[in-house]
Amino acid sequence: MRGRSMSTLFQGRSRENVASPKAAAAGTSPRNATSPNSAAKREAQAVAMVLDLVQLQHKGRSSFKLRSKAQVEALKHFTVAPVREIYADAAPPGAPRERRGRAPEDNLAEQRHVTSVFVMVRGLDDALERGDLERVQECFATINLCVKDRGGMLRQFIVDDKGVVAIAFFGVRGHSFEDNEWRAVRFTLSVVRALRRWGLQCNCGVTVGEGFCGLVGAPRRCEYAVMGPSVNLSARLMAAAAKAGEHPVYVDERVERRTRETSQQRLCGFHPLEPIQAKGFAAPVKVFGLTEMVEARAPSADRRGEGTPSRLLRVR
Repeated sequence: MRGRSMSTLFQGRSRENVASPKAAAAGTSPRNATSPNSAAKREAQAVAMVLDLVQLQHKGRSSFKLRSKAQVEALKHFTVAPVREIYADAAPPGAPRERRGRAPEDNLAEQRHVTSVFVMVRGLDDALERGDLERVQECFATINLCVKDRGGMLRQFIVDDKGVVAIAFFGVRGHSFEDNEWRAVRFTLSVVRALRRWGLQCNCGVTVGEGFCGLVGAPRRCEYAVMGPSVNLSARLMAAAAKAGEHPVYVDERVERRTRETSQQRLCGFHPLEPIQAKGFAAPVKVFGLTEMVEARAPSADRRGEGTPSRLLRVR
């Protein structure tokens, strides 16, 4: 899926419009260097930059220092915000030794209050069997845009025994706000509505709790992950919502309580359901079904003329 996403971004761009490794290392592009580029163009340049680096390294036409600097610039486009923030705050080479005692990645491991969202997409089985990656890419792009619109981080987009599953988090470094639970709830409603336009159905599980945030894996091959009981419960609620079929989104008691404390709680409807026995939890878990109220879709005078609900809590 990652390769498909990269090729889609690079499609239709000529070589002369793409920054060379030397220009990338200097932080400029060969054409329109001073004009602001959109995020899609920057990502396309980064993809092409990686391809150029592979060719130059194979031909031996660039120095190691130049290749290393260009690789750092290219990889910035494919690194999650928590990792970028840690390295941006790292001590410079001339700092005192006590500030340079630890590697930046050692500061990534931490406990944070995180809101977890699991999304199970239904309706892509035929596309996967046919190898129709365009439809899968449309699904990924839709979910990714919905996550970014609410300020969250898309952790994974995978195909496993549950089918096509997307995992998003609110509350990690670079994606933390006072109303993380509310943002997660609005994200699930928007992604359900958006995927329905593509003829796809989805079920979501939303939970909140303490979780470990940091790198998982070997030093030379690792990834940023969030782990904890609340993350596991989010997956259980997603599966329960798909099995019941009554409400597309299930949330736990803490998400329901925190969302009701916000001034925009009238835009969501919470329906108490029978507690479920979730795997890994001794006591039954209280669950609420989530629905979008009609008022959330219709423009009104108290919104100051803003007809899209995504503008309501833009507090960044």
